[in-house]
Amino acid sequence: VSRIVTLLRSFNRTIQEHAAVALRNLSVNPDNKAQMVQDGCLPPVIACLASPEHKIQEQAAIIIRNLALEPDNEEPIVSSGVLPPLIALLRSPYERLQEHAAVALRNLSVNDANEAKIAEEGALPPLIALLRSPDKQIQTQALGVLRNLSISP
Repeated sequence: VSRIVTLLRSFNRTIQEHAAVALRNLSVNPDNKAQMVQDGCLPPVIACLASPEHKIQEQAAIIIRNLALEPDNEEPIVSSGVLPPLIALLRSPYERLQEHAAVALRNLSVNDANEAKIAEEGALPPLIALLRSPDKQIQTQALGVLRNLSISP
């Protein structure tokens, strides 16, 4: 994993995209989720959320979405600074990015410790705006995050 993570830092966008796809594929396997976070994949993946290439952004959002399915990863992901770039993707002109960002936030928002942080970072206005999206899937994902944020201990 560490060698693939190194390729995310390449100046070649094609290499970055292929590395991100490989990490996305690895992040699907439950056995890899905690290991990927422990191996330091979060900083370069989070950096890819702000890539000028929307395909790289999309792969990074999917990696975060997948890694956030592991409960032990939820707080470390948020602590790594993922929220500002992830929330920025909610405003992307690309609907797939909006959807993947919303799913990642939905997965992170099931953790009580992350709820307030997500709201404090400014996620509510773009999530509410996505409720008006013509894409029903985006509406559903945004609503899922809002639902999770409304259930406070």
